[in-house]
Amino acid sequence: MSTNALLTNTSQDNAQNCFIVSRSFTFNPADNPDNIIPRETTQFIAKVSDGVVSPVIAFIGLPLNVVNCLVFFKQGVRDRINLLLFCQAFVDSLVDVAVILHSMEYFYMVLAGNFQVFGPWMRFKQNNGINTFYGFVYVSAFVSTMIACERCLCITYPFKAKKFFKSSTSAIFVAVAAVALVGLHYIIGDKFRIGCVHYTQLNMTIMGFIPSQFYLQHRKLVDILNGVLYGFGLPCFFVTTTVITTTITTVKLRTAAAWRQQMSSVREDHGNEVAVTKMLIAVSCLFIVCTLPNILIRLMPVFITEFNLGGRYQNLYMGFIATLHVPPAINSALNFFFYVRMGTKFRQTLKQLCCACRKTLEKRVNVMSKLAAQ
Repeated sequence: MSTNALLTNTSQDNAQNCFIVSRSFTFNPADNPDNIIPRETTQFIAKVSDGVVSPVIAFIGLPLNVVNCLVFFKQGVRDRINLLLFCQAFVDSLVDVAVILHSMEYFYMVLAGNFQVFGPWMRFKQNNGINTFYGFVYVSAFVSTMIACERCLCITYPFKAKKFFKSSTSAIFVAVAAVALVGLHYIIGDKFRIGCVHYTQLNMTIMGFIPSQFYLQHRKLVDILNGVLYGFGLPCFFVTTTVITTTITTVKLRTAAAWRQQMSSVREDHGNEVAVTKMLIAVSCLFIVCTLPNILIRLMPVFITEFNLGGRYQNLYMGFIATLHVPPAINSALNFFFYVRMGTKFRQTLKQLCCACRKTLEKRVNVMSKLAAQ
């Protein structure tokens, strides 16, 4: 049973404030006996993924991305690649915040000892457009793709890249993309609300997802944005572009390395450029790996028509959906370790910041000690 079938013959009961589903049901879709896993297993997966794994990674990644921002800002955002890496770290910290906000529901459940499916925070977040914050995942993917393209152009056409791909141009691209991607994602976030759902055939009332009035009036537009653009088009475009540009960069880099072996001397600045390129190739590969699960899950309903919300395999579908917050959190958290491991200049700047913080702390301690002695 597809989502469209679930919405057939429905109406809004204003008196009881419940969404009435009058289509013939023999059971609640979540309790469909054809489901591969029971509803309780789906809920357990969601609690472990959204309540433990995702927030732990996000709580680690958030301060690391703040450090990344400080380091690249210290190095100078007038440099194009530093600007893009700064933007990526900043957007990734917003992604971590989005993951943490999403996980707050499960923290509330633990503290309250009430493990219901939809708590007050989940309802507030879903019904007030806060899910739009998750649109920064797509902004992060856009910036990652820009970084891959920038490195490819610098290796392939270095002079043209400096002339046409300036820092100011990059900043404009990122700003426009952020507004467009987050803004359009708001429409998707408003597709469903959480509220009372009544199945007349079963005489059953549950708390579940109901279509918003905007979605009922603009179903085709929202479905295109959700399924075609955000669900499949953008992730495939980002991954495909990153794969192609990263492959070209890797081939060009190997060719340049073979040429350098034949030369008697190698300039130091060129060696630093190669080190930065290798680091960015590793970051691009991490982005590709962390984006593929979202594409695969979006593709599966195309080949398995019942693998969707309201379908016969709804529980398995919701179990996979519940894990989609984990890969973006991993992607945003691990970049720091690539920078530290492969970026010589990053390590140097990080040491400078740490030394400056230590000296500032020592001065404050000395001042506090003198005040206390007086």
